[in-house]
Amino acid sequence: RLDASKMNRALYLSTPDPDVADLQLTGVNIAQSMQQQIGGSVAPIDLLVIDSLAKAYYDLYVHLKESQREYENYFGLRDYYSLIKGIVRDTIIVKDKDKLYGIIRKQLKINFDGAYDGSQYLWEQFCNYINRRNIIAQYKCPPFNHLLDQTLRIRSGRYLMLIADNDSAIDYVERYINVHQQRQKNVVRTIVGSSFSGDLSSENAYAEDYNYRVSMDIIHYAETPITLIMRQMGHLYDNLYDLFNQNFAVSARKKYCRIALGAHYQPRCLIHDDFYCIVFIHKRDLDQYDSPFLNRFEKHTIDIQTLIHERHWLLSRQLYGWLENCLPNNLGSNFPLLQHLFV
Repeated sequence: RLDASKMNRALYLSTPDPDVADLQLTGVNIAQSMQQQIGGSVAPIDLLVIDSLAKAYYDLYVHLKESQREYENYFGLRDYYSLIKGIVRDTIIVKDKDKLYGIIRKQLKINFDGAYDGSQYLWEQFCNYINRRNIIAQYKCPPFNHLLDQTLRIRSGRYLMLIADNDSAIDYVERYINVHQQRQKNVVRTIVGSSFSGDLSSENAYAEDYNYRVSMDIIHYAETPITLIMRQMGHLYDNLYDLFNQNFAVSARKKYCRIALGAHYQPRCLIHDDFYCIVFIHKRDLDQYDSPFLNRFEKHTIDIQTLIHERHWLLSRQLYGWLENCLPNNLGSNFPLLQHLFV
């Protein structure tokens, strides 16, 4: 916030939050721009669809502001822009108008998921605005494993943020991603924030030389066709906003962005076309991150149930049942417990 003396010396431009008309105009322009780039005989998306999506997004914005204050800034305009782009991209690929509503339902889940699932609210509002409430239950959103597999396969959308309740879920999904990418012959690298005292300048701050080393590693990886996984790197995410934004400068058919190295040096870095980034964060830490950071990602909460094969669930249930049968049931409610059975 600027004081009065500074305000008097500058031209002050205030940009209010967009209303429904602004959202509709932006959505139409995004769709028309993408269709013009493709060219050919691409059928334009019905204006009613874009207008209804804009109204549904605005309703969600108001709903979160009034009823879900803790998630007020969880979604943003980047999620809405990405929704329109995803719908246009999929309709161009599929070229079947009968599958439009299925595409919209899937893209809502892709762009408005995570710690708060806004996709169901948006879908119901959208169906209301197009007067098709009968299709609300007809189209189901894809499960987490399908969304994850598609994102890792296509690698052309926004970078991925996976939200977990604990480290074991993150470890499992990281192994899952490694196996998935090896099948596609993609290399995976993981960077984990250090917990060694020598890398810390104070209790909650990392030393400048450590940040510099890690940033140089990220710059090196971004030049190659790898999948980069980041964990516990909150101290560096502010330096990578231009990378996460994916609004790359293009020169000689090569993509570039700026990555901050320290306070005064922001070199222009080469980004490989097949580079892809995945960020893991804990659900308990969500409120520590700024909304512009959250809005830059496709967000999903990890659902382990969908990643594990049914046979493994059956085996684990049998094993758990066997363990419970080993417990004597007449000694008390606090002893012995399952953890007391084995040394």
